[in-house]
Amino acid sequence: MPEMPHDTMPARSAVFALPCSVLFPNTLLPLQIFEPHYRLMLDDCLLGGGFITVVLLRKGSPKSLLDAPAYTVAGLGRVATVLRMPDATSRIFLGGVARVAIRRYTQRRPYPVAEIEPLAPAPVAPGFLDAARRRTVALFRQLAGDADETARNFLARVEGLPDPGAAADLISAGLDVDPHAKQRLLETIDLPERYDRLTRLLEEQVRQARIIRELIARPPRNVQDN
Repeated sequence: MPEMPHDTMPARSAVFALPCSVLFPNTLLPLQIFEPHYRLMLDDCLLGGGFITVVLLRKGSPKSLLDAPAYTVAGLGRVATVLRMPDATSRIFLGGVARVAIRRYTQRRPYPVAEIEPLAPAPVAPGFLDAARRRTVALFRQLAGDADETARNFLARVEGLPDPGAAADLISAGLDVDPHAKQRLLETIDLPERYDRLTRLLEEQVRQARIIRELIARPPRNVQDN
């Protein structure tokens, strides 16, 4: 789901606190809604514009935002698909539409609601990030490979995005890393800085993958009993 103009965004939104998920703009996040207060949240959101802000809980937090500390930079999403299950739970796809700052919680129960403000990077000159974008795509290709059709389609989508910020967000969402590392990317508003951080993260992932491959390929040593 593409980013939406900031002047059309809601001033407040329901907040869904998660221990392991970060929502980036221009990406889809599958979620299962099963807790009663979040089921109520979904029903209320669907009566309105369908907006939900996904926020990552800080390390060591209880797995609920009703009383738990969370980050203040989050992803605003809009419900794209809803599948109602026989047990009253729901499975949804949430499309990321913006980075937002959580300014103030106006409600904690029955589910959190907060005032939000969009966060947008300063514009960069056309072509300024072309080299950084090519580097991140090349590194991601080393990690994901291109023999698999899913990986090929993903890389084709990244390369076809005209917006370098959207490309960086899509790669960030596709990384198999600690969610708090993804959170740091979400919090990096400046685009050149975000690409620099993303590149360093990808380089470390490639380095670790190379070490693992070398260890797997290394023949076992002959161990002799003394």
